[in-house]
Amino acid sequence: MGLVVACGARSGDAPPDDATETETETETDAGTETDTTEGVEVRLGSCKNPYILGYANKTLRGRLLGRGDVEGWCSSDGNDRGREDVYVITTPVDIDVVFLFREETDFPVTLRVDEGTCDPEAEAPAETEAVPNPGLDAVSRFCEAGVEAGAWRSFYARAGVEYYVTIDSPRGTDGRYGFDLLFGDPPIDACALHPSKVKQSPGGVFQWSNDFAPGQGRVDGPCAGPGPENMFEIEIEYPGYVEAEIKGDFVANFRSACGGASELECIAGNGVLVHYFDTPGTYYLVIDQVSHESAGNYSLQVRFQ
Repeated sequence: MGLVVACGARSGDAPPDDATETETETETDAGTETDTTEGVEVRLGSCKNPYILGYANKTLRGRLLGRGDVEGWCSSDGNDRGREDVYVITTPVDIDVVFLFREETDFPVTLRVDEGTCDPEAEAPAETEAVPNPGLDAVSRFCEAGVEAGAWRSFYARAGVEYYVTIDSPRGTDGRYGFDLLFGDPPIDACALHPSKVKQSPGGVFQWSNDFAPGQGRVDGPCAGPGPENMFEIEIEYPGYVEAEIKGDFVANFRSACGGASELECIAGNGVLVHYFDTPGTYYLVIDQVSHESAGNYSLQVRFQ
């Protein structure tokens, strides 16, 4: 992934010029860098003394060894009870933040993104309002265990909000990680596409329904929920309206790419999502579960005019 542009960012601004090239790599080594606050030694890279990152693409590397201080709500079987490194990201514009884990990552990473804090006492995120900006108010907004080398992940950042990004390790880990931090639209590999593709046709109808168990979703955006989702590829061949009727406690949005900044229209709950597509091409329809804690089901009917 080379130059990453903030396509569709709501501020209308692109990343700064210095975000178009990789900065000098940042090396971290847990346990060797410390800071003293009020007479107490606090490790640099810990939850209480995180690394502060600027708004520019960069590569970050670190070694994790020892006992951890922070466990997230997706922790199970000790998958994040080892040492962690914590980074703080704040963006001047609404934009997607993208991670690409490099081949040198030699343990299954637990990746967490928390809004406003990485306090280990923070409660698990409850069901939240889906529109607008389903920020989870100082609790984990993304948490996934077992992220391997070569994986893409992303989240949608709102301008001026502090996001704590934690790279956590299983208990007993002595391992190294590396990832590219990028700002802009993530590649489609960062989103999990549904195998069914929807093709525009005059008077055509596409129908689908699904049941979701509790869990964490991967697709993020200003109008998206934290739970699992279905993301359908839609091929638009001529200008026209597309209607998506949704039944169920879900959020639905049309977007032009994987990232949340590319959202075009959205709706929460039961209703009809309508958008006029004036340019042929590939677009996406996301049906997203509002809560990660409860099971849910939806039915979908897509109609073309």
